[in-house]
Amino acid sequence: GTLEHGGHQRLPMVEGKCSNTHCARPTLSIRFFEVEEGSKVGNQDWGHLAGRVLCHTCYYRYKSRGTLERGEDEPVEASARRCSYPGCTRPDQSRQFIQIDQTTTAGGQDWSSLGGQVLCNACYLRFLRRGSLDKSKGESPREAERRCTYPHCSRPT
Repeated sequence: GTLEHGGHQRLPMVEGKCSNTHCARPTLSIRFFEVEEGSKVGNQDWGHLAGRVLCHTCYYRYKSRGTLERGEDEPVEASARRCSYPGCTRPDQSRQFIQIDQTTTAGGQDWSSLGGQVLCNACYLRFLRRGSLDKSKGESPREAERRCTYPHCSRPT
């Protein structure tokens, strides 16, 4: 047998500055990549980017999504960090807030009904796993409904 490269290609690394005009940090990157003519990395069409230099973040964004546009995994502006799901029990408290748009396809779910909304991490993960924001019977009750079942508990609620 022979050892062959498994089809995982990567563009050559270069020094420089990211040429994506919307890049948040064009000079700060662990590495930069020059897009070569005819490149098919990540099964994307890189033709219109030939000769351009991309930072690590922009390179992987294009490789995985086929676009240089920032998507739902990008940080939401501070003014919009509030979960828009009315049933959310902690709409202002999350380690991350995710902007949902019409192109969101994570988890194979149909996100179109949530386009334009911002979800906290808990609500996002619930929809990602179940395709619904409704809490199921198996989830823990709201804080107001929680009660310790230990008979000698000093703080049962």
